[in-house]
Amino acid sequence: MIYKKRKKPTVLAMLEVLYKRTQLSAKVHKYYMNQKKGYYGECCFDVLTEKLECDCLILNDLPFQDDGNEFQIDALIITAYAIYLYEIKNYEGTYYYKDGFFRSVFSDFKFESPIEWLNRKETYLQKILYEYGINLPIKSFIVFVHPEFTLYDVSYSERVLLPTSIPQHFRQMNQLDGKLTQEHIYVASKLCEVSAQSIPTLKGVPSYEYDELKKGLICENCGEFIHEVKNKGKTITCAGCGYREVAAECIFRHIEECKMMFPGRRVAFNLVDDWCGGLVTEKRIRYVFKKYYQAHGSGRGRYYE
Repeated sequence: MIYKKRKKPTVLAMLEVLYKRTQLSAKVHKYYMNQKKGYYGECCFDVLTEKLECDCLILNDLPFQDDGNEFQIDALIITAYAIYLYEIKNYEGTYYYKDGFFRSVFSDFKFESPIEWLNRKETYLQKILYEYGINLPIKSFIVFVHPEFTLYDVSYSERVLLPTSIPQHFRQMNQLDGKLTQEHIYVASKLCEVSAQSIPTLKGVPSYEYDELKKGLICENCGEFIHEVKNKGKTITCAGCGYREVAAECIFRHIEECKMMFPGRRVAFNLVDDWCGGLVTEKRIRYVFKKYYQAHGSGRGRYYE
């Protein structure tokens, strides 16, 4: 059972907007691509956990703060007998372990072994469980989900799940016959409660101004700008890929995007009209306001939340 669904990280969502509406520097673009690749790997892992048949609770994407340090637990699975903690990586290539690093066999590329980072996350999780009097063992793993990832010379291979060993890992989990109790649900609720207190920073998002960003409607499917909208229809069609989206949902999506990028601005007609590039009618925008938002004020000072 999925107890907490995965949500696209705010930093990644904001970088996606900036990628489409302005020119990113080489450094920011690289960071954006790494974040995008990591999130895709987590979603691939979710496809596997959603198929689990044993009695369990799945918690995805739990941000925490410990002594000012931010970190995220990518996935937790609570079973009757233990809590499984997963650090998900979406690297590709062939590597070997040496001196605390995973080093590429065919190039000079290397990255720090995630084992120490995993250990710190496990220690923090143990501290939370202890504070709430929860006595469940923790089993932690590094999961490499990319099908073209290979790793040699790992002395702690029992904590590393390679693409070829992931299916067997979950087959063994499915054989667990224990049943969850109210105590396990209590564990899940407390972890979500503590995680909700964490307010992640927008690390990696460059500074930007409203006037710097390109305005207009962006296709949900292909990510390209839509240059023309037939206002009489109830759908908006992308001329590039042919994707059709309900007009109200498209406008709502763009309003939420603008709110995310500029939380200090009041959502009013002029702002939404400009952000959408003047491609949709006032009637459509007013309809979305009425359907999804609460009006405040009157006349030209009216805004929506």
